[in-house]
Amino acid sequence: MSSSSKPIVRPVVRLCETGLMLALATVLSVFKLFDLPYGGSITLASMLPIVLIAYRHGTRWGLLTAAVYGLLQALLGAENFGYVPGFAAFVCILLFDYLLAFLGTALGGAFRKVKDPALGLALGAATACALRYLCHVISGCTVWASTPFLTDGAAVSFSLLYNLSYMLPETIVTAAAGWWIGKQLDFRKAELGRAVREQTAASVPATVLTALGRLSVVGTVVYALVEVVIALMLVLSAADFNPAAFALTAVILPWTRMLVVIGIGAVLAAICLLTARYLRKKQPKSV
Repeated sequence: MSSSSKPIVRPVVRLCETGLMLALATVLSVFKLFDLPYGGSITLASMLPIVLIAYRHGTRWGLLTAAVYGLLQALLGAENFGYVPGFAAFVCILLFDYLLAFLGTALGGAFRKVKDPALGLALGAATACALRYLCHVISGCTVWASTPFLTDGAAVSFSLLYNLSYMLPETIVTAAAGWWIGKQLDFRKAELGRAVREQTAASVPATVLTALGRLSVVGTVVYALVEVVIALMLVLSAADFNPAAFALTAVILPWTRMLVVIGIGAVLAAICLLTARYLRKKQPKSV
């Protein structure tokens, strides 16, 4: 048995941790930041608790946890099964929109051996979201391809763009949250504790400024994506929608406001990161 598959805590403790994370992931999936008109939403990193379980207890246990989470999501989204007829469509939705879509969260355990826990969790979260996006695209190209407004064989392009409109922000939010949590806690230890970070008192301001700079970058990117998603929602909700209407997104975007916010975010990030770099260079070398 590989070291990644060995339980680091007692089975009862592992089961309790898994139950708590399943509950947390379900609650986070219910409270949505944005809900798109034809399915899909942006949440507060609802997949991350399952990624954490896989990262902490290994890929095998993560697969079981992810399967349970996929079934829970299928129950919460039961109304979607009524939109398409036939047993084959039911199976496709169950597989590609739920079970296979969330099984990718188990790959959080595949990055357990990455030295930096923050990087490992961020990679696991990004990989899980990428696989979920692929599953949703396949579902959109097959079972949902008969949607009335998808004409002229536009199912593939629509599925790629529509699912990207919410999965890209979801990926950024989830990966950023995973990176931040990995900086605070080390989930690979039996006794959950703070991540080891050796630093002197003089390096604390540099660390704070670095965090603010990175937060500015992430916040600016998320803001821009939210504006794009809102524009997409307006286009998709139009009664006379057709695939060519995606071009209207660029017209209705608030470019002036976006450029001002992005400019402020870029300047703030540059000031924080450059100042942090200067403070680190001025820090006395340890002997």
